[in-house]
Amino acid sequence: GKDFLSNFIGSTLVQLSPSNQAYSFLGHKRYTGPKSIFHKIQEARSSISVMSEMGLVLTSQSGDPAGTRRYLLDLYGKSGRSGVAVGEGYSDIQGSIKTISSPAFSIIGESTPESLSEALTRSNAINDGFLPRCLVFRIDEKRPYLNEHRRVDLSPEIVDRLAALASDCSSIQSDP
Repeated sequence: GKDFLSNFIGSTLVQLSPSNQAYSFLGHKRYTGPKSIFHKIQEARSSISVMSEMGLVLTSQSGDPAGTRRYLLDLYGKSGRSGVAVGEGYSDIQGSIKTISSPAFSIIGESTPESLSEALTRSNAINDGFLPRCLVFRIDEKRPYLNEHRRVDLSPEIVDRLAALASDCSSIQSDP
């Protein structure tokens, strides 16, 4: 179902990191404004957020939805060796957003096709450039029967290789 990706990523991270080192790559399920995104990126420059019911998230009016969208649009394309997400100044200097180099902020949004389509249409996502920055996959096939003999855990070799990769990447997670 819709929660497969979230469950898979979560269970993989549990297998990789009994010490929770790999959890730094897991972003939040919701962001209420640009500052919440900034704080996550400041904590960990590379992260992936899995958001359930993305259609509802896009139409939510809680927090600062316009600021969140503006910040996401700006972040797109800022990752990479010379990428820089320029900060934002607020009248309260403590609340300002600092410049961050090479942020890698990814979102996976799970949703029903109807909810997502309505949200994208109502939010003007094509014209403001939000939708062109997304990859959208629609699966119209019937959900297959549950494989009761499926492999639940990753092989030890894959766990070791992914854990080594996560460890190497963790060393630069919070570099300026």
